[in-house]
Amino acid sequence: MFWRFYRWCRGNLRVSVIGGEPEALLNQAAEEDIGLWDPVPIPGGFEVSLYPDDYRAFARMARRRALRTELLRKRGLPFYLHRHRKRIGIPVGLLLGLCCVMALQNFVWRIEVVGNERIPTQALYAAAAKEGVHIGAFLPTMDLKTISLRLENAFPDAAWLSVNRNGSLLSIELHETTPKIPPEDDQTVRNIVAAKDGQIVAIEAYRGSAEAAVGDVVTKGQLLISGIVTGKLEKSGFRSALGKVEAQTVEQKTFTLPVAWEKRVYQKEKVYRYLVFGSKKIPLFLSAGLPEHAEAYGTERPVVLFGVKLPFSLMTAEYHPYTVEPVTLTPDAARLELEKQCAEYERKLPAGVGIVSKNIEFSQNGEQFSLNATYVFLEDIAQYAEILLE
Repeated sequence: MFWRFYRWCRGNLRVSVIGGEPEALLNQAAEEDIGLWDPVPIPGGFEVSLYPDDYRAFARMARRRALRTELLRKRGLPFYLHRHRKRIGIPVGLLLGLCCVMALQNFVWRIEVVGNERIPTQALYAAAAKEGVHIGAFLPTMDLKTISLRLENAFPDAAWLSVNRNGSLLSIELHETTPKIPPEDDQTVRNIVAAKDGQIVAIEAYRGSAEAAVGDVVTKGQLLISGIVTGKLEKSGFRSALGKVEAQTVEQKTFTLPVAWEKRVYQKEKVYRYLVFGSKKIPLFLSAGLPEHAEAYGTERPVVLFGVKLPFSLMTAEYHPYTVEPVTLTPDAARLELEKQCAEYERKLPAGVGIVSKNIEFSQNGEQFSLNATYVFLEDIAQYAEILLE
């Protein structure tokens, strides 16, 4: 496939050779490094293909051996351009296309995330987009070191994070911190620290020594159970601390709704297709216009030519049109909707987190209803922190 494309770009001729001893001509052509291919025997001689710039030397060699050559066909890009030389748009288009390909190397055409397990990939994409990292972004203006530092600060579960460039590809590479899980063996030495602020209700040190007591108010990161223990002979040793620390923690959550809002009434969906070039979308349809109000869901498919991914893709977009009907909430209706949001939030609390108390304050501030909820949770705040030993 590659050689066929290469020969088409360079151009090739199909030539017949008749008379004498044509085999000797093939041997001499090989000695003179004249490229020949696809030889086919014919009565009194043979046909062969060669490049245009080798034809004169090949014909001269044939004449010296009293052989007659005849040009049968011309194929390839040079002959195509010669036939259409008066059509100035073709070479201009090729030149512009080449310039575009060279210029496109300065833009981001692909972003990948490597090394994440607990941190969602979409969350990393969204945070990167806020820092200007998106498909079609201009690479020379990017400060990748600053972007890497900001993304690392945005994700506490990332021990380190780096944004690297490889051509038009940006790779977000990271290594996550050690997850909060009980140790499976004693090979790693760990302390137990507080995962958040709270007041200790119960502490159980299965291994290690407790450094806090029931009733203590602790802050995030404070040592609770130490992996450094002291033996009967006052000799210190290291173990992997294991235990459970239940504490009451306080968290505030605010839910809001506007007084006047718009209700959506959906209609039949419509499907459109686009050619996506960077941040630009070129429609592949004729339409009077897209719906004024619609929810859009799109899927992109890359375009690949001869195994090479081209710098544009095809997108299929589904539009769900809707009409908007104004709705004005009463305080009672707003409180009911906000309490539903509050109940949904409580339903999605992590397993093992209990609600000790909840204080709710409902208010209306101008054009907005608010429900402020103050929770007191009972949860395990134990978090494992490795002890680095030299």
